[in-house]
Amino acid sequence: EDDDDDDQEDDDDDDQEDDDDDDHEDDQEVEYGVPDTEKIATRAERWRQVIFKRNGKYLPSSFEAAVAFPLTLAVLRELMDPSLAADLPKGSAEISIFKAGAELIPHCGPSNHRIRLHLCLAAEENLATLTVAGDSRVHREGEVLIFDDSFLHSAENRGTRDRVVLLLDVWHPLLDEAARAAVRRHFRFDVASWNTTTTPSADLLLPSGN
Repeated sequence: EDDDDDDQEDDDDDDQEDDDDDDHEDDQEVEYGVPDTEKIATRAERWRQVIFKRNGKYLPSSFEAAVAFPLTLAVLRELMDPSLAADLPKGSAEISIFKAGAELIPHCGPSNHRIRLHLCLAAEENLATLTVAGDSRVHREGEVLIFDDSFLHSAENRGTRDRVVLLLDVWHPLLDEAARAAVRRHFRFDVASWNTTTTPSADLLLPSGN
């Protein structure tokens, strides 16, 4: 009987260890996204991107964004595809995650054919900033910052927790369909224009400030 009791205690101990392992696995934080795909972060591991769309094209459905955030993807397709971002060269849609201490150096897009939106999903009050052409604004949860990213801009998170924004590119509202077609032709043949640059383009498609 003593042996039976010892066996039962051993089984109970094993069960408890298994439960502890399961609890530990449950407590582990899931880390979404890939680190700095554009090589503009001062510390690549502190900026992670969950990418739905790049260069106007959705990533395959097997990629992380579609698997982890199917509802977000469905909403993006419904809202963005008909007109706002249809076949938008250099157009992106992603969840941008800044860990504590993350910082992007000043950089800019290739032209002002697009407008960029940052919908803030999470940020510490007054500690996550976006600076465009020398003008700094703070990210606040539930608010959208809209800017022309052909101007030099940078960003940083001085907080202790993640700053998370939904980043969306849309067509510049002053471009009609004929102008959009011209933009598509331009980017189709000028491969270099797909790249993020560190100086503003000398050949803006619209006058600066529009």
